[in-house]
Amino acid sequence: MRIPRLSIGQIMLFIFVAALNCAAWQGMASHDKKLAYAVMPFAIVLQIVVVLIVKARGCKRAFWIGFFLAGFLAVCSLVVGYLFSSTIALQPDPVRGTSKIVVMKGYDIGDQMEKLWRSYFDALSSVFPNLPNHDLVGIAAVSGAYLATALAGGAVTWLIALGIEKSRRSHTDDIPKISS
Repeated sequence: MRIPRLSIGQIMLFIFVAALNCAAWQGMASHDKKLAYAVMPFAIVLQIVVVLIVKARGCKRAFWIGFFLAGFLAVCSLVVGYLFSSTIALQPDPVRGTSKIVVMKGYDIGDQMEKLWRSYFDALSSVFPNLPNHDLVGIAAVSGAYLATALAGGAVTWLIALGIEKSRRSHTDDIPKISS
């Protein structure tokens, strides 16, 4: 296999994107480490897909666009469910000097997305009851859901593009050719 030749500009761009990923990881992990573990691996996959969208043509490009859009929506659904759902919190009572447990109302869409992802994890734990409670298992579970969603989205857009391409071919075959 031949080693690809990269220009200095391409290497600089790669290093810039890697630095942005490290900064995004650091920023997200300082806010919430579990969210960083859930989002960042697939975010890097989506960045690679953007490059494939630019380089591909025809039905392959349609597949990668569908993959990107469906994967991006899957990541967004987890983030919305994680950040904007109702949570249980401790609220200090200034009169008594104690704290009480309250439910802080989130957004309805956040509650729906949290319920969707919670049902996915519950189903996964019922199918595989002996999975260890480890961050890598969680990353694999979330990435598997992202990947399945993205592949389904890519397959749908690829089939649509394939149908459009066949339709165009059949219509151009019906047009009579003018001979000179």
